[in-house]
Amino acid sequence: MSVPQLRRKLQMHEGEGRRLFPLLFLMFLTLTNLILLKSTASSLFLAELGAEQLPIAFLWVAITAAVSTLIFSVLTQRFSLTTLIQFTHVVTASITVWFMLLLKFGEPGRGQLYIFYVWSNLFGVITVSQVYLLAGELFGIREAKRLFVWVGVAAISGGVFGGYLTSVLATFLSGTTLLSTAAGLSGACIIAALYLRQFSHIPQTQEVNSLSVVWREFWYPFQYFRQSHYLHLVAGIVFLAVIVAKLVEYQYSSFALETYKDVEDLAAFFGFWLSTISLLSLGVQLLFTKYALKNIGVSKSLQMLPLGLLAAMLILLFFPLLWAVVIARAIDGGFKQSLHKSAFELLLLPLPNAEKKFSKTFIDVFVDSIATGISGLLLIFFVRKAALPTEAVTLLTIGLLLIWVWVTVHLGKAYLNTFRLRLNKRDIADVVPGLSLKKSKILPGMAKLLEEGSISQMNYVLKKLPSVGPQDIFEQPLVHLLDHPHSEIRVRAITCLTDYKRVRIDKKIMDLLENDPSISVKVEALFYLVRRQPHQQLQQLVDFLDDENDLLADVALLTLVAEVSGNPVLWEKLKIKSRLETMIATVSMLPSGTHRNELQLITVRAIEAAREPDFFYKLEEWLPSSNFDVCKGILQAMGNLKAERFLPFIWDQLKKDQGVLASNVLAAFDEDILLPFLEEKLQKESPEELHLAPRILGNLPSPKAVAFLLDWLNSPDQAIRDEAINALCKIQSEWPQVRFDRKRLQRQLLEEASLFQRMLSLLYAQLQAYPNDEEHLRNARRNLLELLESRLDRNIERIFRLLDLRYSSNDFLTIYVNLKDGQPDQRSSALEFLENLLEPSLMKLILPVAELVVMDLSVNSKDKDLPLKLLEEETCYREIFALNDHQLSMSLLTLIRQDKASHYASMVRPLLNSTQPLLRTIAQETLEFIDPQ
Repeated sequence: MSVPQLRRKLQMHEGEGRRLFPLLFLMFLTLTNLILLKSTASSLFLAELGAEQLPIAFLWVAITAAVSTLIFSVLTQRFSLTTLIQFTHVVTASITVWFMLLLKFGEPGRGQLYIFYVWSNLFGVITVSQVYLLAGELFGIREAKRLFVWVGVAAISGGVFGGYLTSVLATFLSGTTLLSTAAGLSGACIIAALYLRQFSHIPQTQEVNSLSVVWREFWYPFQYFRQSHYLHLVAGIVFLAVIVAKLVEYQYSSFALETYKDVEDLAAFFGFWLSTISLLSLGVQLLFTKYALKNIGVSKSLQMLPLGLLAAMLILLFFPLLWAVVIARAIDGGFKQSLHKSAFELLLLPLPNAEKKFSKTFIDVFVDSIATGISGLLLIFFVRKAALPTEAVTLLTIGLLLIWVWVTVHLGKAYLNTFRLRLNKRDIADVVPGLSLKKSKILPGMAKLLEEGSISQMNYVLKKLPSVGPQDIFEQPLVHLLDHPHSEIRVRAITCLTDYKRVRIDKKIMDLLENDPSISVKVEALFYLVRRQPHQQLQQLVDFLDDENDLLADVALLTLVAEVSGNPVLWEKLKIKSRLETMIATVSMLPSGTHRNELQLITVRAIEAAREPDFFYKLEEWLPSSNFDVCKGILQAMGNLKAERFLPFIWDQLKKDQGVLASNVLAAFDEDILLPFLEEKLQKESPEELHLAPRILGNLPSPKAVAFLLDWLNSPDQAIRDEAINALCKIQSEWPQVRFDRKRLQRQLLEEASLFQRMLSLLYAQLQAYPNDEEHLRNARRNLLELLESRLDRNIERIFRLLDLRYSSNDFLTIYVNLKDGQPDQRSSALEFLENLLEPSLMKLILPVAELVVMDLSVNSKDKDLPLKLLEEETCYREIFALNDHQLSMSLLTLIRQDKASHYASMVRPLLNSTQPLLRTIAQETLEFIDPQ
């Protein structure tokens, strides 16, 4: 097999083999050595001291592991991982040689057997954790996702080989040979780690000035762990897995000891089953792990081991025999080092590198060993003190397994949230609208925005304050806003202060009423006085009607209209209709620049307050010709009056400066009036105007509006589809209770994914053609490429927005933003997050789209190789015309004309019947140029 073939087989990229193969060799030797040492230590310990001493040994393992973790947390900040691996193997080789000499020249004592057993268990925990940490240091997140499966295969293969090697050596040779082999394997591991040192990160040594620095470094893992809820769940899984494994190991050892009395037979039994279980684990790793992680996800993959053990424990409960406990041990060993190990390593990928190193060491060594000690205490209680039968241990194991399953369910949600937290968040102007205003912890932040925020942030908070209700924390900020230079802020502050009964600002309000330059502020000030003291202020309003200040008199009339519009007696007595007619006539006579705009705005508000249809014609007449502020006031009045006759006039404003406000006003109309009007527009208006309709429905959270928007997703016009999806996303964001037809969204996703493949093929074909173009074709081809790239970007964004709708989530658009603009680690996290969110049925469609987002497919990019079939030029041109995209068609016509490609005349002629005048004209000019006949 050639090197490129091997690379493809292992899913390696160029240059990764120099790191991967030595790492695999190190992992293989480490696991071989681990099995050799553990089998020898277990057989000697059980033969000399018996199974009843195992609980005490478990406690000693826990104590030494706790100390080792504290030491390791300091050493990792001062030495590279390869150095620590070498040191660990030097210690292991020394202890192994020392014990080999004890066996050869005497009889090891009780304490020496404990030391050897404890170290063999500690060696397994520390060294495997160190090698996995080194793998995480040598490879990034995406590399690890591809290559960690082979690291797992190396570990399992080492276990298989070590088990069979132990069985053969124990059968035909002495125990000292086993130990000398283990010492030799430690030496080989030292050499492998020495080679990998060139790729390892070497921490910068820092001078230690005091014991307090060392003390902080000792306790850092505990402090970090205490603050992380996610690590609590991860540690919970390790804690439960270790206790369950030790309980199963105790039962396994007890049944084996009852069956096999001879030390060599016992060692052969352990060696055979350790290697057989490792072989089972290898099969699971090669045949099932990748499929499970890809199709059922990390959380459910982690549930496989406890569920399998739960079934085995139930069998053991009813059939307490050696074969039953062997099944439990096989499930534990077969899944723990394959599927469970791979899924567990993925749990730590979202963590930052520094925290990952501390966390993995802390969990793998400290938590693992503490759990080992607790399992020892449990066994001491159950077996020695209480003298309970083995069924009691089985029942305890079943209870722990049920808790284990529960923890994995919650861990799955927390795992996704770790990716969510790593991705970019929007700025505060975007985040504030998503805050829950009913949480008291938000209120101080809102008050701070009123004092220090931007105009848009202040406006947003002021709009939301009525729904919050009066709060003491807002009193002073609102009063200070009465002097804000922006008139709209002053108006909203007055409106909010109306509900604050304890605040006395009548003098300030009167000052605003008489001296403020803004008509809107004067009007709102009068409204404030009337609402706060309605009976007392009504007579004052009447007095203002004849005030020498015409502007103040008009403001008083406006306020009075609002107060007496429902009282026909006062309406007639105060001659409100006559006064309104006078106001309207005055507006018509006044030239611009003489308070005409202020009076016109007051008159608009008065017509709105009066709700008199006889005056509606003036709103329709003034709307097209008024300035921005008056036009805004007229639209707001029309929205409040909701007369059907206003709809065409508001529609015309959608294309002007007040487009956003006009769409909001239209959305406020009743569905029975609005939807028939929109249906009529869809049949008559040009495509440019049809783009406006979805914006209106985006403010209308009703089933009928949603049905309309879902229908527009099938439009051949990409711009309309974009607007429809944006409107649906807005509805989902602001009114999450609205439900969408998921089947329709799924079908639309499939259509967009199909369009993505077509667009990608077209872009790829043009990218390949561009370098070979003559100079006169390059500009035309470049324009076509830029348009295709723009259309592909819009297509991809639609796909991610549809995913948000399909899953009722905001995560997918966040993923898209991070894939497109994020840092490399954020892009990797976004891809991992996406893989864990998608269903298997969508994963094959969406992942290629996501991976393309991080690629540069522009004209100037150097890497344009994609695994796609290259379309012929004629096929490519036909596909572009078939997209029914007028801009793309016009750009392609320009390219054909520049190329003088007369053989494409038959392809151009159908465009002479296009509904687009400009496209027809360009098609005609192109035909005349390339085919004059």
